[in-house]
Amino acid sequence: MDEHAALLAALRLQLDWGADEALEAAPLGLAA
Repeated sequence: MDEHAALLAALRLQLDWGADEALEAAPLGLAA
């Protein structure tokens, strides 16, 4: 996953789950 896709995924998670969960998940997306 590239950085742009990871940021988009984090934004979707923020909308779906709320900011706290998205912030926790974002590093996983960036590492993937």
